[in-house]
Amino acid sequence: MYIVSNHKKTFTTYIKKALVGVSYGLSFPLTLVILDFWLKDMNVSNKIVGLFSLLHLPFTCKFIWGIFIENYDVPLISKFVTRNQGWLIFSHIVLCLGIIIMAYADACDGLWCIMIGAFLVSLGDGCKNVCLYPYQISDASKESEYGYTANAVGLGHRLGTIFIKVSMLYIADIFSWRVAYIFAGCVLLVSLLSIIWMDIPMSSRPNIRNFKEAFINSFWQPLMEFQKRSNCYRLLPVLVCYKGVDFTAQKMARVFLIEVGFSKSVIAELFHLYGAIAVIIGGFLGGYIVKKIGVRRSMIYLGIAHSLSFLLYVPLITSGACKQQLMSIIIVEGVSGGAMSVAFLALIYRVIKSSVLYGVVWALCECGMMCFMSVSGVLADFLGWRYFFLSLPLLFIPNLWWLHRIKESSVEHSS
Repeated sequence: MYIVSNHKKTFTTYIKKALVGVSYGLSFPLTLVILDFWLKDMNVSNKIVGLFSLLHLPFTCKFIWGIFIENYDVPLISKFVTRNQGWLIFSHIVLCLGIIIMAYADACDGLWCIMIGAFLVSLGDGCKNVCLYPYQISDASKESEYGYTANAVGLGHRLGTIFIKVSMLYIADIFSWRVAYIFAGCVLLVSLLSIIWMDIPMSSRPNIRNFKEAFINSFWQPLMEFQKRSNCYRLLPVLVCYKGVDFTAQKMARVFLIEVGFSKSVIAELFHLYGAIAVIIGGFLGGYIVKKIGVRRSMIYLGIAHSLSFLLYVPLITSGACKQQLMSIIIVEGVSGGAMSVAFLALIYRVIKSSVLYGVVWALCECGMMCFMSVSGVLADFLGWRYFFLSLPLLFIPNLWWLHRIKESSVEHSS
């Protein structure tokens, strides 16, 4: 009975963490993936599409919102619910407001409205993610659980991302982008109801009137503790640049597929829906590899495999919109990308314990993401599609040096 009860508890924990990942995935693509397709429908240049990635800055700076979330209640809302639930509700209000502004922006002259709406969506998404960080990392205390936890959250994130991308692309293809974004807002409200009653561990300290004290307790002290680690400065380049190849390729791969001749419906069906199977397999594979050979070596081998997978896009330049070729690409890219993401997430779980510091580390990762994405369009226009994809594996080479300098023992056994 004990064994059955223990397995049931483990399964329930896995599902809850996966639901947290789903909540991440539902809102994240609205300003970085789906918006790219909409901008291409508006005949916006690749350079502008790349620069739109800078609107992700409010999400990147979510560690700032974390200081408020840990130390202050939301006016009015927190009178009826807990502090964390109040901030979750507030974040979804901001999300839905931004989605409404984007949905009702004029497709011809409403680029500024789309920018304002995307800014609010990014802001609300960052606030929501900080609210969910404590639950995400609460049980990742043992080395054997890093791959397990990363796989659960990563799987949920992928499923949520795939669902929202596939459904919105289909709706936009059949109806309009306005209907697609209204649908996204309704899905986010359902997601809020599914997670708001979860037992999310969060410190309920009294409101701190002095912001300086809140800043020191929630930001400065955890940052100084992290800085004391012997490999702190060796970890920073890895955190910023490890997924640079993936960010650069994914941003322009969607644009490339449209220019080759794939419709939004075909991309939704092949590139996202069937690719989910490959990503799920890759997530479980990554968790297994991390458990067997450790975090650092997993990041090296899986990062090399994923960076080389983008070379498979080159034959599409001459063959055109070939579904069979695209299917083989998404299988290889999905498996390697899912495994690589789990290894990277396991590293973060290993070295970070504070929720606000967790936000700081992700801010560094997302600063790298914005840099790589924002210049991806310029790089694609300058090199052309063939040399763009051929050059992508070269971007991963610096990571081999940085990962080599990190001692395995400090990554695997640091406190």
